[in-house]
Amino acid sequence: MYEFFSSLTGILLIIVQGYYLQWFYGQFMNTKFAGYKKSRYIIIVIWIVMRFIMSHAWVTGYNTIALQEKWFVTIALLLIATFWLYEADRKQKIFLAVTFFAINEISFLLGHMVMELGQAIFTFSPSVL
Repeated sequence: MYEFFSSLTGILLIIVQGYYLQWFYGQFMNTKFAGYKKSRYIIIVIWIVMRFIMSHAWVTGYNTIALQEKWFVTIALLLIATFWLYEADRKQKIFLAVTFFAINEISFLLGHMVMELGQAIFTFSPSVL
C-alpha cells in the first residue's frame, strides 16, 4: 500500500511540475503554435513523458556521477523542447529552462533534507509513551 501511494505521489508531482513549467514559460514566452488552442499544454506532456522515462529507465543514487549525467540529459531535452515549442530570444530560452530546472532540483533537495532532518529530530521512541 505504501508503494502505491508513493508512486501516486510521484506521478502527481511530475504532473504539477509540468503544469508549473507551462505556466512559467507562458509568463515570458509565446508558443510557436499559437493557432492551436491547447498548444501551451504540449510542454506538460513532454515533461511528464520525459520525467517518467528518465526515472524508470535511468535509476541513479544521490551521490553518483550518473546523477549528474542524468541532470545533463534532462536539461538538454528540456532545452530541445523549449527551442522547438517557444518563440523568444535564444538567451531567454536558455535562461528560463535552466532557471526552471535549478528551482526544480533545489526544491527537491531541500524537501529531501527536511525529511532527513525530521527523521533525526522526531524519532519515535516507545519508552516515551
